[in-house]
Amino acid sequence: MHHSVKILSTIVIVFVIVLFSSLYLQCYKHQALQPQLSTIYQVLESSKTRFVVLGSLPTAPRRLVIGIPSVWRGSYGTEQLTSTIGNLFEAIDDAEYKNVLVVIYVADQKLALREKMKLILAIKFQYFIQIGSLIVIEAPDSLFPPLYNKQNDYHDSPERTKWRQKQCLDISFLMAFSHNIAPLYLHLEDDIQATRDFLSAITTMTTAFPDAIMFAFSSLGFIGKAFPTNVLPKLATFIFTFYLDMPADILLEYFLSIENRETAVRFRKPPLFQHNGMKSSLKGKEQSLQESDFELPYDMKLSNADNPPAKITSSMTAAFSYVPSDAYIRAPGGFWAREALQDSTFNVTLQTPTRLSKVTKGTLAVLFEGVHKETELAQFQNGFARVNIVDSRRVRKVIIRCTATHHNWVMIQDVALFRWET
Repeated sequence: MHHSVKILSTIVIVFVIVLFSSLYLQCYKHQALQPQLSTIYQVLESSKTRFVVLGSLPTAPRRLVIGIPSVWRGSYGTEQLTSTIGNLFEAIDDAEYKNVLVVIYVADQKLALREKMKLILAIKFQYFIQIGSLIVIEAPDSLFPPLYNKQNDYHDSPERTKWRQKQCLDISFLMAFSHNIAPLYLHLEDDIQATRDFLSAITTMTTAFPDAIMFAFSSLGFIGKAFPTNVLPKLATFIFTFYLDMPADILLEYFLSIENRETAVRFRKPPLFQHNGMKSSLKGKEQSLQESDFELPYDMKLSNADNPPAKITSSMTAAFSYVPSDAYIRAPGGFWAREALQDSTFNVTLQTPTRLSKVTKGTLAVLFEGVHKETELAQFQNGFARVNIVDSRRVRKVIIRCTATHHNWVMIQDVALFRWET
């Protein structure tokens, strides 16, 4: 018995020594990358402009920077990238262009392929480059550590292993470059579709949850993941340090766990972005993953509603990461409440009192300008209310009031207001 315990103890000691030796070697290897990462940050902090090959860095602050890495994939990849960029700007109001910067990182290792991409982008998106809403960047391979076929637990081919490593380095560089350009960084891929009014939906959620470490506007990989830019240096460093070991989306999960911030992640339903591409940048790899609940018919709203600027509030108990403004903006979705007590309200307080011709989908009462008593306009019929307003007075507040307590889910899906035509 004594002898068995001694053998067992020896085995445990040997195991611990091997484990710590392995960890030491891993840390030593990753520590060796730190000077290179520091060099990247020093270069970026000293002069980001040296990496900008089309357009110029903004001189005025932006509200959002959107990062998209891309590599040459022939005519198919070119069509996907140009479609993605065009779709993004179509989904943004013209007045919002000045608040957004789209950064395209042409990440091919071959200079000739990068030149092809730059030429196409320069011709296709000249207007957005000129007004300062789009820039294209590139970086020399000498800035990055080497790719190699490291043994891993994913049973990947040498080509796929290096492809994953390159993805990590591309994401890390793009994040490092985007730091301090805007308060929020949104990562997308070059083959996605954005839903309409996605910018309002992003603003709504990020304003409601200022302490979040990440916002997920899509459930697929790194698509639609947004971060406060003060998180980017630490996250970019983490991905860069372990680029040899894991795919970027798994590294992101580890990062959130290590930071002990899993509960500070906010998920938006329905998603704002759909993955459209079928061909991966890895030769021979098919990528058919798509969002199953993107732009479903019952999530869509009236596209012709005016919905003047307003403050949206509710005394109903919100569910998950839903916020009242989700029912007012034109992006798909709505406001889900866990519970609505009797006399609880959903309120649309107009910034400027406005003459309304009609209100649809959910309005029960309004407050006219200079009046303190609600004027009831309609009752719900099968979850729907629609009313034409013939009163010429200007409306300052629209109110949905619960006349009975609902202990189960309540959804306000679409509040649509229409101005009088002048």
